Amino acid sequence: MPIGRLSLRSLNTAKLDGLSVLDVVVAPSADEGAGFTLFFAKGVALDAAKAQVGKSLVSAVALNGAPILQCDALPTALTAAQPELAMFAGKNVAICTRNGEPVERVLDWLEYHHDFFAMDGAVIFNRARKGKDQGFIKKLTSAIEACEKPLHVLLVESDHPLGAADLPPEAHPFCVGEAPGRHRMKVPDADPWTSPLAETSIYEIARQRFLQHARAIMNIDICDLLYDPVLETPGGFKSRVPKTPFDIAAQNPGAAVKMIGRHCYPWRHRGGKAAKFADHICIQFDQARIRNRWCVSPQGLASENLFRLLRISGIEVCSTVGFYRYMAVRHPVNRISKLVAKTSLVESPSLLSMSANIFNYKPVRSPKVDVKKIKRDGTRTAIVTTMKNEGPFILEWIAYHQAIGVEDFLV
Repeated sequence: MPIGRLSLRSLNTAKLDGLSVLDVVVAPSADEGAGFTLFFAKGVALDAAKAQVGKSLVSAVALNGAPILQCDALPTALTAAQPELAMFAGKNVAICTRNGEPVERVLDWLEYHHDFFAMDGAVIFNRARKGKDQGFIKKLTSAIEACEKPLHVLLVESDHPLGAADLPPEAHPFCVGEAPGRHRMKVPDADPWTSPLAETSIYEIARQRFLQHARAIMNIDICDLLYDPVLETPGGFKSRVPKTPFDIAAQNPGAAVKMIGRHCYPWRHRGGKAAKFADHICIQFDQARIRNRWCVSPQGLASENLFRLLRISGIEVCSTVGFYRYMAVRHPVNRISKLVAKTSLVESPSLLSMSANIFNYKPVRSPKVDVKKIKRDGTRTAIVTTMKNEGPFILEWIAYHQAIGVEDFLV
């Protein structure tokens, strides 16, 4: 009998007098003073949402522009989901979104975090339209059952798009802040089914429907891998990290672990094939693009400590950990130069070690440059120049000219 399994659930999307409702959840305990939680879509006015429940309203808050209402009676047009809190009770669970990543990357992500960070399960919000991704679901089910790891994965679908209504598909380089010439790109039409995530109340939905009794909850995406320097110690690549973010969060209820992510890139992935995690061996030397995420134990949190995309409302940070965002997994392109200026990339020893020792892979390395030694003849070479508004390029410009023998600069 397979020890890994995939379950499917759907959000209870509906229209309430023209207002979009993402989900409705029965309160897990009568002690909370309300019978139901209504999650409206982003852009619905808070006053308009409150008018739909009238006198049954107990409390209301807007989370990133999306109303969340507690009420003690449910409008007849809505159906509420019963919380399934036993599903992940006592487990280390990740909440993430999947926006087109193939089965192979999803399985790599699951196995890596299980093997090295003791992750037991994941709630994955599948960004595809409900019922339109049957091939992916079938392949992922088979892959999880065949991997022989005790992973429970819950795939959540929606009849309402979860992305921004005014942005193109997230995979497009326009959605990468450091992409060269992004403001001169021909941008595809907006597509809320594949655009960057906008309905960030899905994290609070996952908490209330599935994760209130989890040991610890981590928020990263399929394109992100946790990293700990312990992995590179002798034998580290063959064993789990001694103290994972889940452990830190579980030992500090009521506080959050801040997770700080850095973008990484392949130098070049092998032609005709989608980029793997193991292809990513480079970071930017001249700037660090940082992503913030979190890991927390639901124990000790109050109802007002809402799960947001980047933080938890009203609690302090108890520790920090690192992760990498694998940019060519989130943004598949045929040339890395569409995502980042390759002149800014340098190889990372940590990423090279992970590629070789975890994924058993031989990535395409950046070319080695032979620097010729310059014979000294008693003279010095200087450059005299002017500059205006060229700060981002000065370091690279100086480094290049120093490499070819220039010693002095007068700006």
